[in-house]
Amino acid sequence: MSLPSTDNARSNLVKPSKDKKTKKTKRKQQQRKRTVKKVVVIETDVFSRTQRLLEEVYGLSGIEVVISGSPAQFLHEMILKEPSVECHSIVDLGSVIHQLHNWKQLLPRVHPYYAIKSFPNVNIIRVMHLLGVSFDCASAGEIKACLSVGANPKDIIYANPAKGFKHLEYAREQNVKKMTFDNKEELTKIQKAYPDAELVLRIAANDSKSLMPFGYKFGSSFAYAVELIDMCKELNVHLEGISFHVGSGCYDPQAYVDTIKSAKRLFDYSNPLECLYVS
Repeated sequence: MSLPSTDNARSNLVKPSKDKKTKKTKRKQQQRKRTVKKVVVIETDVFSRTQRLLEEVYGLSGIEVVISGSPAQFLHEMILKEPSVECHSIVDLGSVIHQLHNWKQLLPRVHPYYAIKSFPNVNIIRVMHLLGVSFDCASAGEIKACLSVGANPKDIIYANPAKGFKHLEYAREQNVKKMTFDNKEELTKIQKAYPDAELVLRIAANDSKSLMPFGYKFGSSFAYAVELIDMCKELNVHLEGISFHVGSGCYDPQAYVDTIKSAKRLFDYSNPLECLYVS
């Protein structure tokens, strides 16, 4: 993990000149100085607490906290220390913690789910779990990885609209109830194999402005979603919420706006629903 450098943070402070300043100007400078120092303290507390939890919960000893320098410099030092090792790899957990800290500050009402398939590194999963993040899994293997670090089954969503029978059975055995679907066949399969599942209907999004779109594979149209909601009522299954995926690398925020509006209409039609899952 890498900590933000306190010296660097202080160097960003505006130093008062030798000229005379008014009381108002001096007061603003003092407030600005206190604000910067406060941010540094918050960041340091997050890193220190995470390091302590990694040691206490998982028994990880010898965790090295890099206060200054870049991951590239740290890797270079590793190579110099152990030249006989043919392959080195590092994971900047500090970057993960920093990004999560920003998320909680900027989106306090939105609870994050980490998609395991994006980077299934065990230490990233551990850090996410310790800091209260839930998980988005696409297979039995990913569910197992989350449970192995102590994740509660309630904090996992099985977000694969086309689940294998054995994977679905494993989810039921582990009491992982939240899962997605986007067609009648999948809904029927889940109702027979796992009638207590808490279902999330995945709808299609406008992902034409994404680098990697998924709409051609997953997500129901609005009209088909209405049929699926009616079918949930007929089968007496628990429909918990709506989800959508705008694709990877989406560079148009309007895609979120348009799909959230569609989700709102489905919420009104299916009242009551509990959650909206956005990815």
